Amino acid sequence: MLLKKLIEILKTFDKAELKKFRRFISSDYFNTNESVTKLFKLIAAFFPEFDVNDPKMSPEALFKKIYGTRTYDEKTYRYLLSSLYSLVEKYLAISMFEKNDMEIRKYVIDDLTERRLFGIAGKNLLALESSLDKDNLIGGEYIYNKEDITLIWHQLYFLSNIQEPIIEKRYEQGELQLFSSFVELSHIYQILHQVSHTYNLPLKDNIVFEYLKNIDYRKILEYIERNESRGIPAAENERLIKVLKIYLCFMITIQDDKDEKYFNKMNDYVEQYSQFFGKNELQNLHLMLATCCNRKRTAINDEKYQKINFEIIKRAASLDLYTSYTAQYMDVNNFIIIFQTALQLNEADWAADFLRKYGEKISPEYSVDMTGYSFAELFFCKKQFERSLASLSKVKLKLFRLKIPVKVLMLKLYYELNYIEESFSLIDSFTHFLSSNKKIRKNESDNLLRFLNFYRELLKVKAASGSSRVNKELRKELASSSLLPHKAWLIEKADELKV
Repeated sequence: MLLKKLIEILKTFDKAELKKFRRFISSDYFNTNESVTKLFKLIAAFFPEFDVNDPKMSPEALFKKIYGTRTYDEKTYRYLLSSLYSLVEKYLAISMFEKNDMEIRKYVIDDLTERRLFGIAGKNLLALESSLDKDNLIGGEYIYNKEDITLIWHQLYFLSNIQEPIIEKRYEQGELQLFSSFVELSHIYQILHQVSHTYNLPLKDNIVFEYLKNIDYRKILEYIERNESRGIPAAENERLIKVLKIYLCFMITIQDDKDEKYFNKMNDYVEQYSQFFGKNELQNLHLMLATCCNRKRTAINDEKYQKINFEIIKRAASLDLYTSYTAQYMDVNNFIIIFQTALQLNEADWAADFLRKYGEKISPEYSVDMTGYSFAELFFCKKQFERSLASLSKVKLKLFRLKIPVKVLMLKLYYELNYIEESFSLIDSFTHFLSSNKKIRKNESDNLLRFLNFYRELLKVKAASGSSRVNKELRKELASSSLLPHKAWLIEKADELKV
């Protein structure tokens, strides 16, 4: 078992890294057991396959290569293997540590302070803080490093008996901790709501929710804004306190679905202070705005907040926020929501541009399905129904969240192509799917069932071959229905059949 774990790690190494690790374990600073070095060289000879079933890699064969005629000893072999595995873990840790110059410099300053070399430590700390503030975009890593630096300053002043600046550093440390903890709790609150909404999971009361519900966000926000209007600093780090207003507005508006004042403030602040943030945090802020919009679509006005949400989406796309770092795949659920939102607002050209930009960033596991579905939607918008159906037929539905949009598009295609029997059959299977599947949110399921009811009524009229027409009551009910999926298309089809 230990050999398999070791091999799993070694398989991630390329030739250069394997060579680097060989130098690592050959250093007597890390390893003084020559037999462990020999064991690694024997295992490395099986690169890149590392076939553990090869007889030459059996414990007995490896042991014999190391010790010659000595009788195989299980305990000794396991000790060597365990030592080698520990060295691999140490190598991985040190490799990651070496990549983080900031952490190395902090440890050096800590050690210099422990050695009472306060002058050198102070100069190094000034240089470190200066280099951090050159690229001072607000994000988790920046705040984490700023917190550490204020603590190191406090330690340095305290141990060297320099008392006066300690209180300012403690103020700043408190502000940083307040900011980082509040931001992280806001993120957790948003993620919980988003996951609950996406996967139909109930939220339960817990101490985090209770804590967040009992903070007077309005009072804190008023304090900051009042001091700003008077030109009075609200904190040592004014920049952080400025952007803290965004998170205060978020917590107010996420807890009050009917609120619009603080939502608008939050949206304005995100745009106003976007230059202060790193890409990851800007991505988080736009997700938070989207979560608020989704809730307000239900609570206030569907069409209004769908349009506002789309403006937020366009801003995020213009800032390239949907993949915040090079290796990140585009979230497929997010892709579907964005793509459908654009189409529902008759923004087919924008949707096509979005597909070109982000389609290649979808995980290979889902890219074929997503591309097939997306092109099917675009062909449908151009009324190229046969091409749309052909593209949709390539979708294998590996992703659960794709099942609903594919079924809806199939219904619309069947309607347009006059596949009446197929339409009725799909209505029945889709209804059963919605009624029996617990992964689908109840409000989403209810809205889709309303869509199917309207669709069925229109289909009955269409199937009557002109002998019947859509009555005014049905058309009126359609127009007044809120949160109805594909409402514009249903109204268009109703108008084609109206009395």
